[in-house]
Amino acid sequence: MIPRVDRLFMKHLRPLRRWFSRRELAARVMSDTSTVAPDDTSSELDPGLVLIQIDGLPKRELERAIASGRMPFLRRLLERERFQLGTFYSGLPATTPAVQAELFYGVRTAVPAFAFRSRRTRETVEMLEPEVGALRESAIAQAGGPPLLEGGSAYCDVFRGGAAEPHFCVASLTFRAVMHRIRPWLWPALTALYLPTALRVLALAAAEMLVGFGEALLGWSNGEKLKSEFEFIHKRVLVGVILREWMVAGARLDATRGLPVIHVNFLGYDEKAHRRGPDSAFAHRSLPGIDQAIRRIAQAARRSRRREYEVWIYADHGQERTTQYEHQFGRGIDEAVSEVATRVLSLRPQRPPKLTTIALGPIGHVYGDPPLDESDCGQLAEALVQDADVPVTYLLDDRGVKFWTRTGQKGRLPEDAQLLLGTDHPQLDDVADDLVALCRHPEAGQIVIGGWFTGSQPLSFVGENGGHAGPGPHETGGFTLLPPDTPVSGQTVRPTELRNAVLSRMVAHADRWSAVCGSASTRRDTVRLLTYNVHGCVGTDGRLSPRRIARAVAECDPDIVALQELDVGRRRSGMRDQAREIADLLGMICEFHPSFRFEDEQYGNAVLSRFPLRLVSAGALPQRVPQPAEPRGALWVEIDMGGQMLQVITTHLGLNGTERLRQVEALLGPEWFGSPLLSGPAVLCGDLNAGSRSMPYRRLAARLRDATQTNGRPRATFPSRWPVVRIDHVFASDDIELIETEVVRTTTMVTASDHLPLLVEFRLPILEHKTGEA
Repeated sequence: MIPRVDRLFMKHLRPLRRWFSRRELAARVMSDTSTVAPDDTSSELDPGLVLIQIDGLPKRELERAIASGRMPFLRRLLERERFQLGTFYSGLPATTPAVQAELFYGVRTAVPAFAFRSRRTRETVEMLEPEVGALRESAIAQAGGPPLLEGGSAYCDVFRGGAAEPHFCVASLTFRAVMHRIRPWLWPALTALYLPTALRVLALAAAEMLVGFGEALLGWSNGEKLKSEFEFIHKRVLVGVILREWMVAGARLDATRGLPVIHVNFLGYDEKAHRRGPDSAFAHRSLPGIDQAIRRIAQAARRSRRREYEVWIYADHGQERTTQYEHQFGRGIDEAVSEVATRVLSLRPQRPPKLTTIALGPIGHVYGDPPLDESDCGQLAEALVQDADVPVTYLLDDRGVKFWTRTGQKGRLPEDAQLLLGTDHPQLDDVADDLVALCRHPEAGQIVIGGWFTGSQPLSFVGENGGHAGPGPHETGGFTLLPPDTPVSGQTVRPTELRNAVLSRMVAHADRWSAVCGSASTRRDTVRLLTYNVHGCVGTDGRLSPRRIARAVAECDPDIVALQELDVGRRRSGMRDQAREIADLLGMICEFHPSFRFEDEQYGNAVLSRFPLRLVSAGALPQRVPQPAEPRGALWVEIDMGGQMLQVITTHLGLNGTERLRQVEALLGPEWFGSPLLSGPAVLCGDLNAGSRSMPYRRLAARLRDATQTNGRPRATFPSRWPVVRIDHVFASDDIELIETEVVRTTTMVTASDHLPLLVEFRLPILEHKTGEA
């Protein structure tokens, strides 16, 4: 009954519900043949990528938020979906414009700071100005590589990254660009479709405003300025609720439409962290909303009928808790630089130059007009740390970058990086090189001032309690949260390396998972065996995709794979050899046996292995008479595990109870497990269509050990969306040491087939012996 109900839902109800879903209706309203991928269940989907940026969230604060339960979806990705947490080194300056220039175009240190003096106009510019952003992106695009977001969409970024559909990106907010994007003829239809969402957003905004009033009063009682606190309320409502929900709705619709790449930038945490500090409860209270937003986008991406999306999450940089320079020393940085410069340059025979200090965060630039000579720069840079209490100053010369610190240390970069940054800085060499590149930027100041060096309390030159831009370990330390089969998953990467991983991911190629699938096997002394009924490679969404099955298998990193219900040369699956195709994608050896043939069409089971294997036997199992159902068979291979031979038998038993019992008796008889050819360690696995209380199961359990008993009560394997029964099993001989068993239920597994894969890890005597000798 369960299989019939489940397949009825797959065949009729799910497509009907999808056809009338709000996003599908909106996608048809907005259909554009230049951007929307086709919806075809019979062919493999092109790859797609959803890149989600949590602006300014340091890796250590993410770990705190996950541990405290504020981000349950991200925790699920780590624990259940096997995502891996890595470090994202931002480069310098540690700001969103610099990171996105490197990520989107491959150009490092594209800007010297968030605010600086333009070399062309000699005026102060900020990267939040649309005209400035558009001009900068045009220059960066000419100097860099292909845009990362070409043909896709971008939300709330500084740069567009080549996106065909940029939304609230600084560089696309010029009047001309905004007028070009307005399509008023779509408004009535979209308003009608998304009216419930609009009402929900209004309710959330009202609740956020009430909370904002309370927190503003709390901040005032703790010494913050009341006017500033109330002025922040509208920003937190706009950024933390309205923009967030608008981005979620847009990104979900883009995934339904099948755009190739979608980039979303959540700003709420960064805004609050600037105000109260990155470790404050005030900032952390924004994270549950972001977590839920990511969950909703990921859900839409998973359900897309037009692309096979992956979701990658990262933070472009982190933040340091900072002390405000003006609060600590009673004067602003402009005034301090001016006073020191007046004293240092007062003895010059010529008129002192006019100095301009631009400091928006922990990095600032001092410009002279006309430029200071080299000796004056050196005197002023040293005086600023001694008399103006600037933590560190940098000065570019012909041999590199000289630095002075407030504690009297001085040296040169990159050779004296340990003196400035500390021996324990996680990106010591990269930061030193990037500091030199920053000081060499053509629009950097003659003197660069910094708010941090090793052993000092971080300072910001503006009124904020959390800052970023400089070389501190936490302001440069964002994070990546990536799927397990990503080449850079779990590593420390900078924007260029993440960019390269994205570009390679967007190109489907035959050996996509082969290297990943074998990554751990060379380092372990155990064997991982996976048994998986793949349902003809047709998923619960009705889509035929051997490539998705290969990806699901690769996520488990098995050494041996037993697959059931494979098509080879069948019209219903496009005449493809599914067994060979999956094996090639995984870089494995394959042995296939058809349970039945009809003309040139075949259907049956296969064993894939990373180790050499040979066919021992393959044949049919007894059928029900006088009305035979679907023919059933078994496949026996011998695998050379480095000197020890492992016997593996896989099968798929019938649906009738009496028939299954006869088939089990045959498997235990002289042609299979009772054969004189079978000696040494042996495994029987597959879809038995029988639970643990059935007679076929009990007959097998009396002769062999149930591998799933190692973890207590075993989990169900069928159906994959709502598993209620375990009909997939692994049995092992007594000389095999069973270590761990897992029913793998990631998002990929739930949709790839109607069964969940069963993974067993064990140790053979020969492997244990060799490990002991080593």
